Amino acid sequence: MAKVGDRIFKWRLRRRLTQTAIARALGWHKSKVCRIELGHQAPSLEDLGRLAWLLRCRVRALLDE
Repeated sequence: MAKVGDRIFKWRLRRRLTQTAIARALGWHKSKVCRIELGHQAPSLEDLGRLAWLLRCRVRALLDE
């Protein structure tokens, strides 16, 4: 089963976005995006909602496979 960070990474690549682009759009530091994708930091529900909005997917797509 894929982890949340792996799914965020895959969606980011599908949308052809860089970690820097995600960070800028959400007002985060690039290292936060990196930590979430690597599984070193769990995203909050608010983070997941903002990521889903930016990646144009449902939060469930980031949580389920």
